[in-house]
Amino acid sequence: EKGSSPETEAFLPHPVAAAGPDLFRCMSCIRTSILPHLDLPWPRQQEFPLDGVCLPSADDVVLAVSHAWKFQGHPDPSGVEAPVICDLARQASAALEPRGETLLFY
Repeated sequence: EKGSSPETEAFLPHPVAAAGPDLFRCMSCIRTSILPHLDLPWPRQQEFPLDGVCLPSADDVVLAVSHAWKFQGHPDPSGVEAPVICDLARQASAALEPRGETLLFY
């Protein structure tokens, strides 16, 4: 199975974890594999389903997406950015061939 969890002995944290011990209290990573299955508009990051959110392991690739919020309450209420993000995540995963999962900080 791709990816690992902190509960397994094999879990090695992603290098981004070196930024500080509290990093993942304010940052979560989303499995890009769930993105095409989500209804549009996507939930805001803090509202993503828990089964789609995980801590990155050393085998995972973490992609960061930053774009302007056209509306204060939601980054993409019409779902216009979602297909673009899905396609870019797919391209990055194919090019980088991670041993683990491709995750998104959105």
